[in-house]
Amino acid sequence: MTNAKYSRKSLDIVMHKELGAYGFGSLLVQELLVVAYEYNSMEPRFYSRYFLNQDPGIYDVPIGNATGSSSAAPTFFDPHKVNNGYGFTELQVDGGVICNNPALYAYEMARDLYGYKKIRLLSLGTGG
Repeated sequence: MTNAKYSRKSLDIVMHKELGAYGFGSLLVQELLVVAYEYNSMEPRFYSRYFLNQDPGIYDVPIGNATGSSSAAPTFFDPHKVNNGYGFTELQVDGGVICNNPALYAYEMARDLYGYKKIRLLSLGTGG
């Protein structure tokens, strides 16, 4: 998972500049879901307010880190390195590796975890 087509440098600068200071606990919306995949442990990372409350050691990261991981499409960008609250460095890649339709996961979270009946969903992505 090295020798990617594009450098992460500019992407990481934009993510940090625009989103880096904000955490999931400071959201102005009820919920936000950003999906990534931790390469070494082979575990999903569902960054959201809900999972932040469940395991802050993993999910208490700036939104810029989560979106940086979610945009690390293999072969295009090298994995994004994230230092978690347990002192481990994780190598994270685009959540599309395990979750091709994150809007479905967001819908399921709203319905099953929060018990919402009426759900408004905005999905942003590359549309590939």
